[in-house]
Amino acid sequence: MSYRSKNCPVCSTEHKKRGPYCSKSCSNAGRVVKQSTKEKHSSNQLRRMEKGSEHYDKSIESLQKINDPEARQEPVAPLAAPPLGVFRAGKDLWYED
Repeated sequence: MSYRSKNCPVCSTEHKKRGPYCSKSCSNAGRVVKQSTKEKHSSNQLRRMEKGSEHYDKSIESLQKINDPEARQEPVAPLAAPPLGVFRAGKDLWYED
């Protein structure tokens, strides 16, 4: 299903997307965020990142896993097709005479 061609009211770009705006940034261009909303988001973020909170402990644990060189595993190469005359049964390679 194709949408009809229209122009974005913010940047005047022609697009065939759903809705009047061409992108998320254009749709948020005229948005005004209240100071009370900013304060609420800020206090929630600070509360989540307090030491001892569940969210803080999980984020610290995941960062330690990422930064620990001993915990990293080497990437495993994908299985390649065996050469001609060879077939695979389970994990063994068998050669045809």
